[in-house]
Amino acid sequence: MKYQNPQILYFLFALAIPIIIHLFNLRKDKIVYFSDVKFLYQIFTSKKNKKKLYKIILLISRLFAISSVIIAFSQPYISSNIKLDNKNIILYIDNSFSTEDITEDGRKLDIFKQKSIEIIENSKNNAKFWILTNSFSSNENLMKNKERSIEYIQEIKSINIERNKKEVVDKSKTLTNEKSTLFIISDFQKTSTNLYDMSTNDSLINIIFVYTTGGYSENISIDTSYIESPISLIGNTTEIITEITNNGGNNRDNITISLILNDILKTQKITNLLPYQKKKIKLDFVIDNKKTNKGVISIEDFPIKYDNQLFFSISLQEEINITQIYGIENKNISKLYEDDEIINYNKESINNIDYNSLEKQNLIILNGIKEFNSGFISYINNFIKSGGTVCIIPAENVNINNYNNFLVKLNLEKFDEKEELELKISKINIKHNIFNNVFKNNKIEDNIYLPSIYSYYTYKPKYNIVKENIFKLENGKEFLNEYPKEKGRVFLFSSSLTEKNPFTKHSLFVTTFYNMSLHSLKTNKLYYNINGDEKIEIPTNNIKSKEIYHLKSKYSDIICEHVKGEYIEYLSHHNQIINEGHYELTKEDDLIDNISFNYNRNESNLENYTKNEILKFINKKETNNIHLFKENLTIENNIDKLSSSEDLWKYFILIALVFFGLEILIIKKIKNEVTY
Repeated sequence: MKYQNPQILYFLFALAIPIIIHLFNLRKDKIVYFSDVKFLYQIFTSKKNKKKLYKIILLISRLFAISSVIIAFSQPYISSNIKLDNKNIILYIDNSFSTEDITEDGRKLDIFKQKSIEIIENSKNNAKFWILTNSFSSNENLMKNKERSIEYIQEIKSINIERNKKEVVDKSKTLTNEKSTLFIISDFQKTSTNLYDMSTNDSLINIIFVYTTGGYSENISIDTSYIESPISLIGNTTEIITEITNNGGNNRDNITISLILNDILKTQKITNLLPYQKKKIKLDFVIDNKKTNKGVISIEDFPIKYDNQLFFSISLQEEINITQIYGIENKNISKLYEDDEIINYNKESINNIDYNSLEKQNLIILNGIKEFNSGFISYINNFIKSGGTVCIIPAENVNINNYNNFLVKLNLEKFDEKEELELKISKINIKHNIFNNVFKNNKIEDNIYLPSIYSYYTYKPKYNIVKENIFKLENGKEFLNEYPKEKGRVFLFSSSLTEKNPFTKHSLFVTTFYNMSLHSLKTNKLYYNINGDEKIEIPTNNIKSKEIYHLKSKYSDIICEHVKGEYIEYLSHHNQIINEGHYELTKEDDLIDNISFNYNRNESNLENYTKNEILKFINKKETNNIHLFKENLTIENNIDKLSSSEDLWKYFILIALVFFGLEILIIKKIKNEVTY
């Protein structure tokens, strides 16, 4: 509480006068004449006590009445903690995709823009304005007047950029060094707002939340798509898995999911979703005759539309490049691959390797090699890290120390000892990717014949290693494991696969190695997310640093920067991609690949902070510079209420009148007691 005339408060010293008078009255003797002493016995001591009590109450009421009058003349008031009449006003207008949501009063973004304009119109004519949106563009660093600010607001459109509110506060502090008021006009979506990160008592900035309730708050989103199995070549069926989510609290029925590839509708599925349910939808399609394919998966949903479609691109290799490097050639492997039209097969002795040709391989099979030199070990290690696939088949009698040195370099389990024992393969991991669509209903028949082996190497246990077993022997020992490494993978057999090994004559041999070759294909990412600053991965042999690469669409032509990683080289677009869709990656005028970009799905969940949650935060944190506009008041009334002071003198006048009235009642009561 503050005072317009604080000097009047000196009159409070006058309160000592009634106190002094009261004390002197207590000491003053009063003579009472009685006609007879016997009447003294008729005086009740209780009346004397009541009289003292009344005088004390009378004194207190006079003190309060006089002090209330003095304080009223000093004109007390409560000043607002926030000064909206300052000259520096910053308006942040949330224009993320969630503001496309519809309320009873219209589209959220339109409501935000209208409220912003009302704030400007109710500000001083000489005020300075800064208009912020989620773009944080350089133009928003410039101060604007009223007219230019309103024009800028009217041109705002929703964009695929979300800003944490703490980012907004930090950004506003860079705009001016003077005291300012920041209006945050938003739906306060929980995915992009952490209220407790905004706690600040900075005396140079006042923050006002302009909250908008309501909204459709029902949204179905296509979250992601991926392919689990390797993409077969032209003419084969491919399965793409799409995840969709019901982000609302109501059942959604008869949702149609469509897949279009190269402008041709390939398949459709209809599904239902429970409230907040996430579901995986499998879509099958056949790639006809194109090396590069552009696809779109879509649904129909309103009013949030930005997550209704997902763009993806599939690039196919015309051939699978496989090389067998051998100490002793495995002719069964050669027979399997040599006559296949889609496989470009090569074989080389360990003593005569063409390293230039190995760079282009998808799968390298190391068969029957007893020892490895350090240079070859280093090359294979880098090949795996850059995305290559290696299959290791040991010789019958290997140099275990040398082999273990090789396995350690690849961070694999080491061999322990060789066991000479005939054992059957008894367990098949049919859930492994190389057995996709191999076994009917993903079950193995009870009477299936499985091959035997005559010898194998046991492993020394190694903890904290990632692997997936494919085959196990009947004694529980592992026959074939897969080890994911960096961007590549390693398949490691525990037994040699010589001509006398029954496994090489079994159908599982063909299935295993053929599907292993398909899984060795380097499938490019189906799509990239906008604003994720993801680098576009391209095989090293496709990039030349001195050449210029472009990402082209109907509306843009972006030059990419060549970025060299440790094992992979990339192209970076530095977040210049704004619109979702398909882009052509070109080198000069040559098309290298199709790259797809999608908006991120962070705002698909439309859950917002409620007004009560925001008020709880403000009260709990006891922040002196954060306030909330009241929804039941207009913008003008909110500004007046926050910026104006509240006069208190009239309340003190009422208090004085109450105590003066109490004093009159007490005096009358005392007189009545004396008369009695």
